[in-house]
Amino acid sequence: RDRSPSRGLGDVYKRQLMLLDMSMQTYDISEDEMGGEPEPLAGTKILSQMYLREITVKVIVVTMYENFVGTKIKQLDENLRNEYADIYCGYVFFSHSNNEWQSNLKKIIKESI
Repeated sequence: RDRSPSRGLGDVYKRQLMLLDMSMQTYDISEDEMGGEPEPLAGTKILSQMYLREITVKVIVVTMYENFVGTKIKQLDENLRNEYADIYCGYVFFSHSNNEWQSNLKKIIKESI
């Protein structure tokens, strides 16, 4: 699994749906690389590249965070729906403490494909 925006598009052309973590490191972690700096809105770079390359794979954001550099998840959701209406399907708020996110994810997947 690619973890950085620099490698995130890999073989996305072959997919029907992509689960996208909005927060990533700037580089993949390896023996020689520690992953760079955390980038809270790295997922928006991937969406932007998908738009520029006319990649039409549906995207669902999965996140544990409610805020991204001063932007609340609901505002980010609205922004992404406006900017990437053809591919962005919504977000799921992941939580270790309950399984509600799984039901939400299944619902969005069923609505998206």
